[in-house]
Amino acid sequence: GQVIIGHTAGVTTGSVTAPFQVLGTGGADTHVTFGRWSADATGSKLNFIKSRNASIDGNTVVQDNDELGIINFIGNDGSDDETIGAQIMARVNGTPGSNDLPTELVFSTTADGASSPTERMYITSVGRVGIGEDSPDTSLHIKNTSGDNRGIMVENTVASSYAEAQFKGAKEFRIGTGGSS
Repeated sequence: GQVIIGHTAGVTTGSVTAPFQVLGTGGADTHVTFGRWSADATGSKLNFIKSRNASIDGNTVVQDNDELGIINFIGNDGSDDETIGAQIMARVNGTPGSNDLPTELVFSTTADGASSPTERMYITSVGRVGIGEDSPDTSLHIKNTSGDNRGIMVENTVASSYAEAQFKGAKEFRIGTGGSS
């Protein structure tokens, strides 16, 4: 029931012993390549499929907040291969229907001293981006949750040029604290 490439037994990561594993000690022996050679614009794909049906290939609609797929980045912390350093998740973000699957992407990272990732950035089903904000009400919503009084910085390290930030079509632009304009 397992396919193990590069080793004689499977390893457990994230409390799961996956049925398909590519294990190795070098650079090239742990890469997985998907290739497509065709005279068209279509490339290779990696598909994650989620259904609420308990039978393989059964059709039951997913629900709001269901995870459609997760990519975990796990590092050995000196004692095991259980700690997730970062994660990218696709999650249902609304009410699905026939040929209608509203989905958001959630990017999570683990802070120094923490044992699990925290959701940091979101791309909602309508294309809004939230950094530190899980329900952005504008195209880009950046919320400082770290308490270090940092917001947006535009920096240019080229001496012969200048840094520029443009806010096109803005009716209001504020700089400062306490509502100063």
